[in-house]
Order: sequence, then structure tokens, then C-alpha cells
Amino acid sequence: MTTDLALRELDACRTLLLKATADEWARPTPCEGWDVEALARHLAGVAWQQGEAFHRARIGVGEAPSWLGVEGEPSHLLDVLATAREHLAPALADVSSEATVPLPFAPLPQPIAVAALVLEYGVHRYDLERALGRATDIDLDPEVATVVAGLVPALVPLLAEKAPPAPITYRLVGDTTSVAITWRDEAWHADDTCDAACDVHGSDAAIALLALGRIRGDHPALSVSGVTDAASSLSDHLRTL
Repeated sequence: MTTDLALRELDACRTLLLKATADEWARPTPCEGWDVEALARHLAGVAWQQGEAFHRARIGVGEAPSWLGVEGEPSHLLDVLATAREHLAPALADVSSEATVPLPFAPLPQPIAVAALVLEYGVHRYDLERALGRATDIDLDPEVATVVAGLVPALVPLLAEKAPPAPITYRLVGDTTSVAITWRDEAWHADDTCDAACDVHGSDAAIALLALGRIRGDHPALSVSGVTDAASSLSDHLRTL
């Protein structure tokens, strides 16, 4: 179940942090500007918020919980993560699949909201493993990759924001997912309408990591055709999550 996968990935994040040394808490992560401690602080805050959002969905409350910051030493962050997990788990178990979950960034139908948690915890587990030297730059868990790949067609058009130098279509194709975005008329569009096109193919994991800014379009795990020179700059046009 996707709910079990979300909790598994959150647990994996906390386990990685429990094993990290004091020096490792200061290591940079693939999230620009964040070290391991900053990422842990983020996880502690959002896991509690997300648990609260799912509890609100259980009783039909549409108001999203407010953003919060978690202060304190690493040991406190680990305690908050454990408490947030205890807050989240029963809500995931009890909320109806027909419910709308008022997550802080958007209200989402329960199945998509759970997938968003898998993305959140699964990709941040990847970030921690990279920062702590536990994984290579393409080691996204296959189950997480499958879930994130299902979100890619909706995510990429939302993340596209920075302008390329000329009109172009990017087509991203994974094992089970595909999406196209086109820059024309000074805006990005979720379509495939430009003669100049850059086609990027890879596994679901590679396409997910590309869409989320963890690897670039010229990564060896990807194959590129068409306007190949444009692949390396694709990530420059996408907002990083």
C-alpha cells in the first residue's frame, strides 16, 4: 500500500539521521542551500503538518495547517520526527479514500495526497543517502520511483518557470510515464507543439530525479535525441522541490 510506503520512507529518513555523526549533520545535501541538519528540520516540520492535514481530512475540515519551523538540537529534531510519525500513521490508516486532504501547499484528493507524501519522504531519503555517502546519484528506491513517475505528468508543467533562449519542446519519457512541455509566446505550456524538440528517455527513477532537479538532462542514465544541446539546461527551467 502507498500509505505503508510513505511511512517506510519516513522511518528510513529517521534511521539515517539516527546513525549520522555530528560531522555528517553538517554535510551539504542535493537540496541547494540545505545541509543534513536543515533537511532534518524541514522533515520534522512537514511530517507534523502533513499528519495534521490528514487528521483534518478525517473530520471534513478544509483549512490547511499553518507552516511551522522546528527549532532545537539534532536530538530534539529526532524526537519531533518520531512524534510526527506517531501523529501521521493513524490518520493515514483512517482517512477515507474519498476525502480531500488540506495539505499546506494545496488541497488534494487522498490518493494523490498520499503519493505526495511518498515523494516527500522518498526523495528526501534519497537526498540524505546522497549526503551521507550511502547511495550514488541515481539510487532512487524503485517503489518510490514508480509513485513519483505517476506524478511527473502533473508536476513538470507546474515546475516549469524559467525561460529558455528560444522556443522548444521537452519530451520526457520513462518506463511508465511521459510528459511534454513547450516554451512559446513567453510562457510554458503542457503540450508538444514546437518543431525544435529535445527528447529525454530514461528509467522512471532517472526521469523522476531529472524532474525534481536531482540530476541534469545530460546525465549518463538518460538518452537524448533531437535538440541534444538543450538537455543539459532543462533543469535550469524547472523549480526544484
